[in-house]
Amino acid sequence: MPGSGWTPPLDTVVDALNRRDVGRFIEACGPGVGLEVRGSGELAPHNEQLWRAVTRRGRAQVRAYLEELFAALPSLHARADDVRGLPCWTTAVLELAGVDGSGLPFSATADVRLRGDGRRIRTVNLEVVDLEVGGDLLARADRDPRRYFEAFLGGADE
Repeated sequence: MPGSGWTPPLDTVVDALNRRDVGRFIEACGPGVGLEVRGSGELAPHNEQLWRAVTRRGRAQVRAYLEELFAALPSLHARADDVRGLPCWTTAVLELAGVDGSGLPFSATADVRLRGDGRRIRTVNLEVVDLEVGGDLLARADRDPRRYFEAFLGGADE
C-alpha cells in the first residue's frame, strides 16, 4: 500500500504555526482536509470562536480559520510534547502560549491528532483541555513570562 508507514508531519504543523505560515500548513494538507477544534465547557470563555465547536472542510476553509486565528492571536507559540507517530496517525499534546488581540497573555493545552492519507494530512483534530487567560500569567513563578512573547521576540523553538 503506498504510504504505509507514513506518519503525518506534526513538526511541519508546529513550525507553520510558529512562523504564522498559512501556506506551509495548507501545503501539508490534502484538498479535502478536515479541521475540528473542540473545547470543554469548563474552559475560559475567551476567544471562543477559535476553539469551541469549530469545524472546517477543505483547504479554503482551513486557510480562513488559520487567518482568523493569527489575527486574533498576534503572538502565538506552539510546542509539541508526548508525540506518538503511528502509520497514518500522529498524536501529541500541543502547548500554545502567546498574547491575544486585546493584549492578554494566554496559555492553552490541546490534545492533537493528525491523520494522513499516505502523502498529505487528511484530518486535524484538536481538543482544548486547558485554557488560562490574563495578566496574572506573567507573574507565575512556574512559567517564564517571555514564552507569551516568543512570536514578537523572534525566539521560537525549532
